[in-house]
Amino acid sequence: MHLLQIVDIKIDSYAKPMDLNNLVNIWGKHVSLLNDLLIRFEMSMINDLFEFFKQPFLSGMVYDKFPSLMEEIRELFLGMEVQTDKTIADSVVEMLDKNNWKILNDLQNIQLRRLLHDSILVSEIEDKVLEYIQKNRIHLPMYAYPSLVGRLLRSHKQTPLFSK
Repeated sequence: MHLLQIVDIKIDSYAKPMDLNNLVNIWGKHVSLLNDLLIRFEMSMINDLFEFFKQPFLSGMVYDKFPSLMEEIRELFLGMEVQTDKTIADSVVEMLDKNNWKILNDLQNIQLRRLLHDSILVSEIEDKVLEYIQKNRIHLPMYAYPSLVGRLLRSHKQTPLFSK
């Protein structure tokens, strides 16, 4: 809420042109998706929010195909079992219910992380994100994708610097 008040004040008095579509597309996204925006803002690492919102990392989130990626990831969370007959969403709801819907304690957070680590869910999510970047590489050239990295490494190894 504090950050939103600051943004509202700056929007009213900001003179530089800005892309409102970017701001609309990131509305409601968790700050962790925004490169830890809140922490970096509070540490005074971000002096200009509008310049921050123009950074290349944001392109993947403001691209029109991003909501479908988020929906696929949501379906993974809701559908993939991490325990017998239990999804990660079921486990979170169960822990929150036991905790009277208060913030999870450190032990519960560790248990959730262990559940995620022991499942293939994280790997599946990573695969979905890489697939999204690969499919949309023409519109998202600022992101490296596995086949591009492979080509770069192969050509790098063929330079005179690395040949015998």
